[in-house]
Amino acid sequence: MASSNSSVAQPTRLHANENPYGFPDHIWQEIQEQFTTLELNRYPDRAMKNFYQVLSEHLGVPQEMLLAGNGLEEIILLLLVALGQKGRVILPTPTFFVYKQMANNLGLSILELPLVKESWQLDIPLILEQVGQEEGLIVVCRPNNPTGNVFPREDVLRLLEETKLTVVVDEAYFGFTEETMIEDVNRYQRLIVLRTFSKTYGLAGIRLGYLVANPELVKAVNRVRPTYNLNALTATLGCVALWHEQQLLARVPAIVAERERLAARLARLPGVTVYPSETNFLLVKLPCAAEPLWQELRQTGIYVRLEGEEMPHCLRISVGLPQENDRLLAALQKHLQN
Repeated sequence: MASSNSSVAQPTRLHANENPYGFPDHIWQEIQEQFTTLELNRYPDRAMKNFYQVLSEHLGVPQEMLLAGNGLEEIILLLLVALGQKGRVILPTPTFFVYKQMANNLGLSILELPLVKESWQLDIPLILEQVGQEEGLIVVCRPNNPTGNVFPREDVLRLLEETKLTVVVDEAYFGFTEETMIEDVNRYQRLIVLRTFSKTYGLAGIRLGYLVANPELVKAVNRVRPTYNLNALTATLGCVALWHEQQLLARVPAIVAERERLAARLARLPGVTVYPSETNFLLVKLPCAAEPLWQELRQTGIYVRLEGEEMPHCLRISVGLPQENDRLLAALQKHLQN
């Protein structure tokens, strides 16, 4: 439901990087059939054997290298609780805000190191200089949120080879790029790869994510995991999504095409810079402070993401359906012309 101060009944949601497409009807029918087999009066299998077997076969990764959670945010929390006390949490910024938020809430020591301005690449010399040979945790979102770019694999490998840091590679937007580091987990004992069902599969509402890491790291994180952190409905939906991954991935080209159309239209607006993206969102720099425009858009029921003090002239815009993007474009054009 729209907020009370919105002038429209249904908001245009371009702030959460959601997949704008729902499941095909025949997949929903299969989900409903699967649900009829569940005994919801019983606690779920605490080991989630069926889900882990399906995920393991899908990725070609042994089950002992996998750990699933109630959304990627739970996985992030478990990682920080289990491993965050071993040293500082290194955050190349700007990055996904949840890492800093959770690390602060846990009282962990944080070191923020800026990305190279405008190119938004990892500043490898700066990172190596600042961390030396200390142990700790560094988070690399790949593709990065909110900048949308993919850091070169060689840069991530340098962090693994030239530091003692545990490297967390967040691949939440894996479906929009062919880049992945899951195969590198076997070579690097300090590499952890995170994924979610929210973006590519369009299942943000069920809260399902997982990590891939060496068995010893998985055991360490599993020690702090709640016993029943996955419910039976979520695990079942996860299996169905994996069985039908190719059909779900078939929607990606439409999102990418719409992203490029939206980027081209945004770039034609006066004073607007659109950064290249390999995700389902765009980072946009405005010729003015972003917050007044953000507030104005919210008043009309158009939700985009305000990036805050780090990027006061920037908005992050999710790629929606064509009609949603057109509504945003019209509002932006009106504001910037005024």
